[in-house]
Amino acid sequence: MNAKMTNQSCLKTVCSVSELAQSLELSRGRFYQLIERGPFPPPIYDLKTKRPYYTLELQQICHEVRSTNIGYDGRPILFYTPRRKKEISESPSFSAEKRKKAASNPQYQELADALANIGIQSLSPQQIQDALNVLFPGQKVETLDHGLVIRQLFRHFKTRV
Repeated sequence: MNAKMTNQSCLKTVCSVSELAQSLELSRGRFYQLIERGPFPPPIYDLKTKRPYYTLELQQICHEVRSTNIGYDGRPILFYTPRRKKEISESPSFSAEKRKKAASNPQYQELADALANIGIQSLSPQQIQDALNVLFPGQKVETLDHGLVIRQLFRHFKTRV
């Protein structure tokens, strides 16, 4: 077998089904499905513990199946490419500075999220605070009905646009 096909450093003398599935970039459930259908060889079971495991030779066969797309049973098999986690891109309208300010006051962030859900986007905590001072002068917002506050803020920002 070609050294490029399998990474010998990641293979162990004996490994569990979960470890092998992870090294093949498959879920354990999908790996078991493929064992039942024939592309991968079945594991060996310990007689005392009944626990399945793969020897070094079986691991090499599984890696060869993954890299060549020819199953243990001789039939071709196609694998999906594993998903890669996408990096979250920052939108220019919501910079790190704004995010930091919003995180400093979770009450304003909650109101901004609620307003964003109903169509009012890109509000800063300062804008929300100014609107609350206009709409409810001298009152603590925490004591008011949450739905009332959101409705009044919505009307306030809709009339300004």
